[in-house]
Amino acid sequence: MTAQALPNGATCIGRLAAGLGPGGSRASDFFARFEAAMGKRSTFERVERDLYNTPAEAVRPLLGWLHRGTPFIEPCYGEGALARSLMAAGHRLMARHDLPTDAREHDYGVLPGEIFITNPPAWGRPKDLHPLIENLSDQAPTWLLMSSDWLFNQSSGAIIAKRLRRIVAVGRVRWIPNSPHVGKDNCAWLLFYRYGRRATFIGRANGQSRQRTLVS
Repeated sequence: MTAQALPNGATCIGRLAAGLGPGGSRASDFFARFEAAMGKRSTFERVERDLYNTPAEAVRPLLGWLHRGTPFIEPCYGEGALARSLMAAGHRLMARHDLPTDAREHDYGVLPGEIFITNPPAWGRPKDLHPLIENLSDQAPTWLLMSSDWLFNQSSGAIIAKRLRRIVAVGRVRWIPNSPHVGKDNCAWLLFYRYGRRATFIGRANGQSRQRTLVS
């Protein structure tokens, strides 16, 4: 997901990092409002199309679970922050897509060995998110950065039972560089695929990953 484009051509992330908020406001006044809007508890209006950049700190927990030089497709590319972090770690971007290409229905022509990695929009909208999960994981293994609370929603039960293969805990994310605030919701990388064994949970304990196979 990407930052909101502002009238002067600068992105929301770039202007806030420079100390400027929308409409000439101070970035410090905007940090709490922006990052609060990332969570389901927010009463603030969300950025159009959920255009939020993925910070590098949210990508790091995933890196240890990718093979060296993993070829990946980014179906919700936006401004490319996630893809750049993955490429900096040695992984290979094979294709990038964004709207109007609809990840809920598009056939990406995935080649053997390629996977999907993305931070999808619509975290809190199952009617949009679930078709995206199903379409992508029908074609290839799919890593999605998502709110951990999704795992506890009744509406998620069928997808979890049939497609969820791994859970890598991330925790709360600082969505804006130099912000004193982090988002209100915990996040995790979730691996979906139509084939495979029951889900494995990778937790956080003293900075180290802990692995546990979930009871099916």
